[in-house]
Amino acid sequence: MGDTSFYGKGLTIDTSQKITVVTQFITADGTSTGALSEIRRIYVQNGKVIQNSKANISGMSAYDSITEAFCAAQKTAFNDTNIDYPVGADHSKPGVARGTCATTSGVPADVESQSPNFSVTYSNIRFGDIGSTYGTSTTVSSTASTSMTTSSAAASTSTSTGTAAHVMGPGTPA
Repeated sequence: MGDTSFYGKGLTIDTSQKITVVTQFITADGTSTGALSEIRRIYVQNGKVIQNSKANISGMSAYDSITEAFCAAQKTAFNDTNIDYPVGADHSKPGVARGTCATTSGVPADVESQSPNFSVTYSNIRFGDIGSTYGTSTTVSSTASTSMTTSSAAASTSTSTGTAAHVMGPGTPA
C-alpha cells in the first residue's frame, strides 16, 4: 500500500515472471483453533523468498501485514474512505492511485491489446503449517493458457497457524 516500486513488470515482484504467493493466517495462540490475529503475505520468485512490502502512507507506520492496528491506522489515514472518484482527484492522496492502468478506459479490449499474451495460472494449490507450503526445493508447476484466461482457479484454507499458496504465471499485468 503506497509502495509503487514493489509489484509490477521489472519491479521487486516482477509480474513478467512466475510468482508463488503465500498467505499466512496467524492466530493469537499459534494454534489452528486460535483467534485470527494477523494475515501475512510473502512471495517466492526465482527461488527467493520475498517479504511483503511495507505500507508507505503518510500518517501510518510501515505495516507489512493485516492486523487490528493496521486496520485502525488505515481507516485514520484514509479518513475511512476508498477514494477512486472523481477520476481527476489528486493521485498523491492516499487511496486515489490505482496502478498504471489508464483511468480513461476499463474496456477489456484496451487491456487485451496492451497485453495480448496475458495469462494467469493457478496451480499446485497447497495448505499446511507455516513454512510448509513453499521453499526453494519445492517445484511449482505452471501450465500455458490462452490470452486473458484463468485456469484451475482455486482457494485454500489452512491448518495450524497455516498458510495458503498459489502461483501467478508470467505475463500477469501490474
